[in-house]
Amino acid sequence: MQKNNHRLYSGNRVSLGENRYIVGKQLGQGTFGKVYHVHDDDISNPLVLKWYEKAAKYKMERVERSLALRRSLKLSSDDLSWPIDDGVSRGHKVVVMNHFPGTHFPINFPRGDLSIMIEGIKQLANNVVDMINEGVVHRDLKPNNVLLEQTTAGELKARVIDLDLLVRANEPVEQDHLSGTPLYMPPMLRRSSDDKIIAATTHDIFALGVIGAEILGRVPRQFNVSNFLGSNLSDAELVQRRYASKLTANQAIQNNLRMLASCSSVEQYRSEIRGLVEFVIAAMQPNPDDRPSTMMEINQLLDTTHSCSHVQTNVL
Repeated sequence: MQKNNHRLYSGNRVSLGENRYIVGKQLGQGTFGKVYHVHDDDISNPLVLKWYEKAAKYKMERVERSLALRRSLKLSSDDLSWPIDDGVSRGHKVVVMNHFPGTHFPINFPRGDLSIMIEGIKQLANNVVDMINEGVVHRDLKPNNVLLEQTTAGELKARVIDLDLLVRANEPVEQDHLSGTPLYMPPMLRRSSDDKIIAATTHDIFALGVIGAEILGRVPRQFNVSNFLGSNLSDAELVQRRYASKLTANQAIQNNLRMLASCSSVEQYRSEIRGLVEFVIAAMQPNPDDRPSTMMEINQLLDTTHSCSHVQTNVL
């Protein structure tokens, strides 16, 4: 028996056409709705179901555009959360996707295993570069939208989930609270002639750099500019203040990282940290054209083992 029509409970059944899905535990929730573990008649086939909240028409139009875009791509469903089935149930949009094992990306350096996290960055970068090559941008890349799995063969797999904000690179989109998570958004966004945001090809590379900076423990509180949300500022003023604040904080992070890699401190860390520092500095460049965009560039940065005498310590 359904308790109400606006949420799901373990054991509920969701019907999409001829397909029936049995609901398990809730896995999480976000701006658009809740995510549940489900299975179909084959209980050995675990799936994920996203139950979208009833929302304004323009929000659901974005979800539909994202679904259509995902279906048109040639990206591997082994690495990205992919729609298997979708429809409407009890007035709610529902999307069924492949299920990935694993845990959210860990960022608890130095308590965590640094080598695993650096390998996770490499694996995640592979996924981001695949999206770059397909001409799309995730726009909400963050640890909670990445799952890491250590396979039985001992290999590390990074998989990207929650593609509701996926858009074509360089395509003008509306700027509002649905544009991503402020902490991981670049400080400089290009604009179209009608003042819409243009997501650069390397938009997700910047977010990947922020994840690297979090691993290094080098993200100041001021970098999360969500404190401007909910103010009485106009949209234009909000965006201007948000990114002015973030640009200043971004420079502070870069200076901090250069000091971290300087001769006075480099001996405190294992050699792997030097490559991660170099990658974060490059990935978090304000100008999107200055960020790495190929695996060759990213691997060269992450594999850096130069002596500290070669590290530039000048301010930006």
